[in-house]
Amino acid sequence: MKLNQIKGIGPQKEKLLNKLDIETVEDLIEYYPRRYIRYPEGKTVLKNRFDTVSDDDEVFLDGLDTIEVKFKTIPKTIKTRSGKNITEAKAVDADGTLITVKWFNSPFLSRVISTSRLYILRGRLSDDNTFMHPDYYTIQDYALMQKSLRPVYPLTAGVTNNFMINSVTNALECALLEENLPGEIVSKKGLMPRKEAYYKIHFPKSEEEYKSARKRIVYEEFYDFFSKLKRLKNKKEHIDNSFFVSDDSYKSDIDKLPFTLTKAQMRVIDEIMADMSSGKAMRRLLQGDVGCGKTITSFVPMLSVCRAGFQCAMLAPTEVLVKQHYANILKFISNYEEKPRVAFLCGSMKASEKRAIKKAIADHDYDIVVGTHSLLEDDITWDSLAYVVIDEQHRFGVKQREKLIASGKVPHVLSMSATPIPRSITLMLYGDMNMSVIDEMPKGRLRVKTAVVGCEYRMRSYKMIADEIAKGHQAMIICPMIEENEEFEANDVRTYVDELRNVFKSAIRIDAMHGRMKADEKEAVMKEFADGHIDILVSTTVIEVGVDVPNATVIMIEDAQRFGLATLHQLRGRVGRGGAQGYCILVNTKPTDKSRDRLQILYDSNDGFVIANEDLKSRGPGDIFGIRQSGEMSFKLADIYADAAVMKEVKDMVMGV
Repeated sequence: MKLNQIKGIGPQKEKLLNKLDIETVEDLIEYYPRRYIRYPEGKTVLKNRFDTVSDDDEVFLDGLDTIEVKFKTIPKTIKTRSGKNITEAKAVDADGTLITVKWFNSPFLSRVISTSRLYILRGRLSDDNTFMHPDYYTIQDYALMQKSLRPVYPLTAGVTNNFMINSVTNALECALLEENLPGEIVSKKGLMPRKEAYYKIHFPKSEEEYKSARKRIVYEEFYDFFSKLKRLKNKKEHIDNSFFVSDDSYKSDIDKLPFTLTKAQMRVIDEIMADMSSGKAMRRLLQGDVGCGKTITSFVPMLSVCRAGFQCAMLAPTEVLVKQHYANILKFISNYEEKPRVAFLCGSMKASEKRAIKKAIADHDYDIVVGTHSLLEDDITWDSLAYVVIDEQHRFGVKQREKLIASGKVPHVLSMSATPIPRSITLMLYGDMNMSVIDEMPKGRLRVKTAVVGCEYRMRSYKMIADEIAKGHQAMIICPMIEENEEFEANDVRTYVDELRNVFKSAIRIDAMHGRMKADEKEAVMKEFADGHIDILVSTTVIEVGVDVPNATVIMIEDAQRFGLATLHQLRGRVGRGGAQGYCILVNTKPTDKSRDRLQILYDSNDGFVIANEDLKSRGPGDIFGIRQSGEMSFKLADIYADAAVMKEVKDMVMGV
């Protein structure tokens, strides 16, 4: 069934859903909420500021302030000097505390808000008791919303959370969702029926319903994964490889690089080259901590592959990273007399440019091509694709590995994991692959200094950022996404940037990225930052920050307690890459025993493998906090850490112990 057959999805909305990798009704049904909100009771300003939050409640909260108010004045709209329409009103809480409420471009509120009713305001309350563009509800409407959990979906510009809720509801009404697990497993394990599970994973009435639905779907995902892995393993044992690469001159290639490799990098290159000359198709997983040099390690064998007359592909998750890899490869080969011909292929290119590059790939006019997963699509014909490198964070699962095998001549494949994964889990997930580990950092790379602070240290943190910028360095400030309300997120970021400009004045150049920006707008900002034209980048997105900016030395992460440990470790690894000391400031805005303990792990260790193992210990199955770090395995709901026990159980059942 096609997306446009679902009620409410027209051609424009279909294009927007495609940006979220939602191409079919099945994709829509499997586009799970990022988290769920339980709407808290409205509080006074004082209680909101000083009440502690229990660990059990924290997982359902979205970081917004929830205040019960009565309006003292009807909202009035004024035009600012910059031409913006600001609608402003005064309200008081139950204690009589005065609150200023402002909305952007909302003059209609003068006809909606009454001074005789009670309301709930939800948003960010500043230290001077100002709400900027909060959501507002009558007490009666809010009471109805409190009766169930509300799903919050990852969004893109033009797609609201309400649209996603309506679209998923309509899709579930049309879908058959027939049982796909053996009946004895469903009954023996007490699993929820498939159709019921898919409805309740989107719209649970309680945490118990969520956990039961999740248990069923996680089991289904692992069963499907290991069934495919079993088929792949059976095929792999019989796969010969016609791309035989035996070339000792790679050792002299290493000498021509503009820097010295570590012993660990040299060892891994030897392992890759041994695979390529074995007569069998290489299937190798390369693990290593942030900044250990996985990319250059994967590149060196490309030179030997090109000399043998074959082609190489490097897959990256975003266009920003594709262009970064392309630029780095050009730097790597700058000292070589016989340079391989390198190109990149991106979705934003003109159709004529894409056609020309695809034709050149088929004619073997390029030796190395960097691009997204589209490099493996059916409309690209390779003359002799012998070596495929899959960069970190890329969703490259069993389906794609099966596709490579089915394509005829099977290339050598090197997968680079986004974050270190505990060995017990890699053995289960990558049982059909050999493993390499870079367990040594490049010489001269300083350990990033980490501080965990509360809100009261924010101004001191700003001073430190200013000091680093005065030295000629750059900084990043990361805010968590406000998934349910993109407009609020954009306004929240603008407000944050305005506050920063008031703190730093005009001497420091500040810019921002947020969810309402188009991909090309984000890319333009990222390029400005990478080129040194922005001193402080404020971002609500994570993946775009993957770009390498050697001059960045400070990263400050607001609401750090809301991020996963692996994500925080990845972000921390983005600073201090140019030789200068790097600093990471983790701002814990809602301190609880759980959040303090989790962030202490990052303070104590810079070792990604240690952090991964601690993460494994600290999380349990069905953790509704939603910290999922298994994206590279293409699991949509299962978490390789929290669900490790279920994963082993299903693996033993399907693969045989």
